[in-house]
Amino acid sequence: MRGVRRQVVVTVAAVAIGAMLAYVLASTTIERVLTGRMRDNLLLRADFVAWEADRATTLDDALARDLGAHTHCRVTLVAPDGRALGDSEVAAATLGSQKDEPEIAQAKASGHGTASRDGVLYVAKPGRAGVVRLALPLAYVTSAQEELRPALLAAVLLAAAIAAMIARLATRSPPAEVPPAPVARVEGHDRDRVGRILSDMQEGVLLLDAAGSIALVNPALRQMLLLGADCVGKTPFEVIQNEQLKKLVETAQETSEPQSAEIELGGLKPRRVLVRVVPLAGDPGGLLAVFVDVTDLRRLESMRKDFVANASHELRTPVTAVRSAAETLRFAMESDPEAAGHFLDIIERNAERLHMLVEDLLDLSRIESREFRLQLEDEDLADVVAQVVGLFRERAEKKHIRLSVDVPDGFPLVRADRQALEQVLTNLIDNALKYSPERATVLVRAREEERRGRKRARLAVVDTGPGIEEKHLPRLFERFYRVDKGRSRELGGTGLGLSIVKHLCEALGGSISVESAVGKGSTFSFTLPLVGQERIDASPTPPPSSGVVQLVGGAGGK
Repeated sequence: MRGVRRQVVVTVAAVAIGAMLAYVLASTTIERVLTGRMRDNLLLRADFVAWEADRATTLDDALARDLGAHTHCRVTLVAPDGRALGDSEVAAATLGSQKDEPEIAQAKASGHGTASRDGVLYVAKPGRAGVVRLALPLAYVTSAQEELRPALLAAVLLAAAIAAMIARLATRSPPAEVPPAPVARVEGHDRDRVGRILSDMQEGVLLLDAAGSIALVNPALRQMLLLGADCVGKTPFEVIQNEQLKKLVETAQETSEPQSAEIELGGLKPRRVLVRVVPLAGDPGGLLAVFVDVTDLRRLESMRKDFVANASHELRTPVTAVRSAAETLRFAMESDPEAAGHFLDIIERNAERLHMLVEDLLDLSRIESREFRLQLEDEDLADVVAQVVGLFRERAEKKHIRLSVDVPDGFPLVRADRQALEQVLTNLIDNALKYSPERATVLVRAREEERRGRKRARLAVVDTGPGIEEKHLPRLFERFYRVDKGRSRELGGTGLGLSIVKHLCEALGGSISVESAVGKGSTFSFTLPLVGQERIDASPTPPPSSGVVQLVGGAGGK
């Protein structure tokens, strides 16, 4: 019996020691796994940042802040000689040389570098413009460990308690089996934790087993690629038919090296995604693929390029005209003084055009950057409309255009900024008069409408002009977009009026839409909240057919 007791004591001691080792091992494993996932995720974001930096014309703090906001981490742009060119959190000029930082040196030597210091994880990737570095605090890993530590410690204590109970019972009865519940409980907690992490991730995650079949897909990827619940167990090429993705996965399997690429995905919801495929350590053939949706980023990038190109073109025309007229004027003043007045008119006209362009650009910039502060008050819509229309009476009479107003008596007050409302009406009426022929009609009307149980005002500027082809309607509110470029410039338009109108309407809590058909005129209408009905859902209704387009995101001018 004494020998049995001795064996039990030894067993209890072994169980206790094993439990403590399991505790230490589990803590270390959790830290390694979470840090590894964070590193892989940062490397994927670094691919995107390096790609953007290579395409940028200037590397500075502004670009770093923009990229940091998109990637949700600190971004540092480093020149080949180690100088910091841009940083998303501090002025790059305050940073010293970065060439001796381990992650920078590794990136130059091997294609990517990682390091952790002072509680921060750093990754770096080289590019044509230099090296990009991304950083995230390791607080996420620490907090995950802190959350799991009590559960692990409880499991250890429970295992020790069970072992002690077995030792006590061993002196009275045959040995008993140790219940496996604590281990199962810890594993379940860990699964729940991982499940929550995957569910909360904005990036899509795809896990492939050794056979190349889908073992796991997180909700973000299901939504991104419209995957059904039956995709698990199939190959990725059965549910995502894309040759680029197939080559990416095959290369990762053959080389056992991480692979990344930007892929265009078609289907019902075309997307552009940045994909990084990483072989899983300790799981031969297993792969982890992370998908980052960059569709909106690419669209915004394209809009930014178009804006720069269009702005440059619009500014170049009057500048060239002013320079040419000034050069000719220098000689005309001596040889032909009477012609000097003609060239002065050209300079004055183009200088005014430049002034209008700059003012519209500044207005648009202030509105988009939210520097434009609205002073919302209760406004009498009939009074505002009458005041704005009065400014155009003389101009309408010169073109023999009938300009009329239809605002019902006793129309409810609207909640709006008077200056912004006047600017919206001014731009819309100005456009209607510009593009309408003689003896046309321009009507400004207001009506009440109800949507989802809330009432609002809808104002419309209706003209009987030439109308607009349906193909132009979706882009009508983009910056510098013109239906008839030559005629628009001839009439003095900057191409930014409708873009400003759209942004002002959204700032006022409404939306703007256009309905037009060739030969039947155009109707531009926008909504405003009525007093007491301010919380109106201004989200757009689906674009109707027959030339009606509802817009809440874009920019431009007629």
